[in-house]
Amino acid sequence: MTVLKGGKMGSLSGAMGNIVLVSYGNTTYLRSMPTYSKNSWTPKQVQSRKRFAIVTQFCMAHKRNVIVPIWNLLPGNACGYSQFLGANIKAFDSLGNIKDHGLLHFSEGFLEPPSHVATVKEGELLTVSWTNDPNTAAARLKDGLLYMALSGDKVSGPFTTGLTRCMMGGEFTLPDSSARALYLFFAAPDRKAFSSDRYVTF
Repeated sequence: MTVLKGGKMGSLSGAMGNIVLVSYGNTTYLRSMPTYSKNSWTPKQVQSRKRFAIVTQFCMAHKRNVIVPIWNLLPGNACGYSQFLGANIKAFDSLGNIKDHGLLHFSEGFLEPPSHVATVKEGELLTVSWTNDPNTAAARLKDGLLYMALSGDKVSGPFTTGLTRCMMGGEFTLPDSSARALYLFFAAPDRKAFSSDRYVTF
């Protein structure tokens, strides 16, 4: 599209076919529209595109169960998907492999997260304890403890534990005995608010 812009005589700016017109000051420049092929990218750019594609696939796998119900509630101009991607991309190396599962995050929000978490695992049974801030509001003591489970390199959930913040601990059964780490976080009873998560290994 060609656009006529300011000045008595006006100036052209835009594209006509494969020609691009660019006005700078009182001068209009014509240049060819760049074309790209598979050979246009450097090896580093190709690898970066592959890495981003892998991270995008990871985000899409958690869109329905994590991004929509949790991250879409976060304030700000960025959508929940963008915030989730931004929070997790640093966990991936240049080849798209997860370099540190402890850098992944599945929950975020303004609620107070679990503190001083301790766990003991026996098969599929997990005993967990945490501490609460003495100034925690009474209404927040009803927040439920949820988690994502890491088994092998796969993260699944969220799962409920049946435990609430006021209990400061308890037992629950893991989805399977191969779980090697959890991402623990609190959720309001109405699931309209969440805390950030805490990564714990066994």
